[in-house]
Amino acid sequence: RFTSLIVAALVLCSTNRSANAGLVVGNLTSTSPFGSIGTDDTSIRFAAPFRLEGSFSSIDVASITLRLVSTGGATVRVKLWVGSESIPVAPACDFGTQDIGPTPFSDYTFTAGSPFPLMPGYNYWVVLQKTGGNGSVAWRATVDGHMVEPGSDPAANIPPMLFASGSTATPWVTRTTHEPLFAFRSECVGDVNGSGSVDVDDVIGVNLTWG
Repeated sequence: RFTSLIVAALVLCSTNRSANAGLVVGNLTSTSPFGSIGTDDTSIRFAAPFRLEGSFSSIDVASITLRLVSTGGATVRVKLWVGSESIPVAPACDFGTQDIGPTPFSDYTFTAGSPFPLMPGYNYWVVLQKTGGNGSVAWRATVDGHMVEPGSDPAANIPPMLFASGSTATPWVTRTTHEPLFAFRSECVGDVNGSGSVDVDDVIGVNLTWG
C-alpha cells in the first residue's frame, strides 16, 4: 500500500539523518564566541569552504541556511562554488536571493531551483554577495574554535576560514580565520509537512490524506 511505502521512507530518512533530519553539513549550533564579516559594497563576495572526504555518500541538497543581518535593508545572493582547498574556482549552483532585515541576526534559507548533488572528495565554497538595497549585510561567524553541527555527516569538514573578492577579475584573498555559520539540508521524502524533521506528525499527515 502507498501508506506503507511512505512509512518505510520515513524510517529510512530518519535513520540516515537521525540526529537532525535532512542536515548534511553545518555549524549553526556553534556556541563559540561570535563575530561577523560584512559589507555594503555589491562588488564584494565572501566565500566559506567545506570539504567532503572520500567516505562521504553523495546526496542532493535542496537548501542552505545562513545567519545574516542587515542595517538599512539589503538583498543578497548565495551560490555554491567548487574549488581547491585554498580557493574557489567556479560557480556550481545558484541558491537564489533573499531580502535581509535588520537586527537581530536571523537564519535565512536559500533554495536552489533544483536539488544539487554534493559529491565525495570535493572542496565546496559557500559564496555570499550583496546584490541590492541601501544597507550593509553581515554574516555571523565564530571568532575562535571549530565546530561541526551534531547530525552533520561525519565525512564533512568545515575549516575556520573566510575568503573575499571584488569583481571577477580580483583574486580571492584570505579575509579572516572566522568560521561563518551555515547549514546545508537535503531533500527528505519523509518530511511531508515541511517541518524540517521526520516524526509521527508526518505519518499522521499521510494517513489523514490517504486513509
